[in-house]
Amino acid sequence: LKVTLSTGVAAVPPRPPPPPASPPCIDVALKNAGWQMISFTCIDDDDNTLGILQSAPWKVDDKILARDGRLLFATYDGSKWVGSLTGFSYATGYKVFSSGPAGSMIQQRGGPQLPVEDV
Repeated sequence: LKVTLSTGVAAVPPRPPPPPASPPCIDVALKNAGWQMISFTCIDDDDNTLGILQSAPWKVDDKILARDGRLLFATYDGSKWVGSLTGFSYATGYKVFSSGPAGSMIQQRGGPQLPVEDV
């Protein structure tokens, strides 16, 4: 698209600004040992297998609970998570029992949900 100025010189209009960058995937902090609520803003394909949890130190009998029409749970057996909870979603909060050190982090990965769903 060209615009002709009154001087007869063709001018190119300025480029529109680039779209805003996606917000970063911020790690989820396990702020203390014991029960706490967490949620995820970034979901990766591997999250359907609870793979995202490998980034934090877990101990035997740590737990994650959620509700999706029924109670879902996963318990850490020392090597893997077992139970009815098999993946994560954007629109769900999770009640987590962690016996690991305070300040441990779950590293989120994948893309953020855009636009954010109104739940």
